[in-house]
Amino acid sequence: MIAGAGSDGIELGTGDAELSFGSLSYSLPVSGFHPSGGPGAWTYASAPGLPVLAGTFTKLPDGSVTMSVTGSGLNLSSSSPIPVWIRIGDDFGSFQATL
Repeated sequence: MIAGAGSDGIELGTGDAELSFGSLSYSLPVSGFHPSGGPGAWTYASAPGLPVLAGTFTKLPDGSVTMSVTGSGLNLSSSSPIPVWIRIGDDFGSFQATL
C-alpha cells in the first residue's frame, strides 16, 4: 500500500483498520495491533469471539506498507478474481485477488 499525494502518511497501530473481501467486511480494531520486533513492524490478531484473522504489517522506509493477512472460517465467493479493500486510519487501497 502506497500513500497517495496529499496523504499525511500511513500510521500503523494508531487507529482502527478495515479489510474487505468482496462483500465481506471485517473491522480490525487498534487493540489487535502490536509492535513486532523491527522498526515499523506490527502484527494483528483478532479478539476471541471474532472471525479469526491474523496478519503482519510493515511500514517501509519509503512510507509504503506491506501486509500479509490470513483468516479461517471465511466463506469467500467462488468467483475469481475477488476485490480486496483495506483501510488503515484515513488511508485506503484496493486490488483484485485471484482465488
